Amino acid sequence: MKKDKLEREIELLEDDDSLTISEKSKMIRELERDYRDAAEESAREAYDNEYNSW
Repeated sequence: MKKDKLEREIELLEDDDSLTISEKSKMIRELERDYRDAAEESAREAYDNEYNSW
């Protein structure tokens, strides 16, 4: 997930009046965690690919 997509999804959640503040906070934390996990996995894969090409 790209950072700009993450920011758009967070904005959509913040603007959603059908959710409570607690629900919004939980969903935003989950999105941020998923983004962080995906970025870490991507970095690991890039490192492994570079390492294995030597």
